[in-house]
Amino acid sequence: MTDHAHKVGDAMETTNTIGLIPPAYREPLRALARISIKRNLDIIPISTIDFVFEGYRFSHAKTRAVIAELHALGMIEFVPNTGIRLRVVEEQP
Repeated sequence: MTDHAHKVGDAMETTNTIGLIPPAYREPLRALARISIKRNLDIIPISTIDFVFEGYRFSHAKTRAVIAELHALGMIEFVPNTGIRLRVVEEQP
């Protein structure tokens, strides 16, 4: 498992990071983090994102809107032509 995957998983469970995410997006994002850790991925492919969100009954357009919102919140970063990287958001004092 990569250090990045560990940091993402730890941050989601031990900080207020998950509280910053709108409730409807929490489970799909947790699923992405689990996949990132299980498959040892720093970058999550677009096809995997679509597959995960479809499982939570998100349409393609809704998935794109969620990803855009998570990017605006600083939760993810885009990797051009590849996918996304989950970011570790530090707790604010």
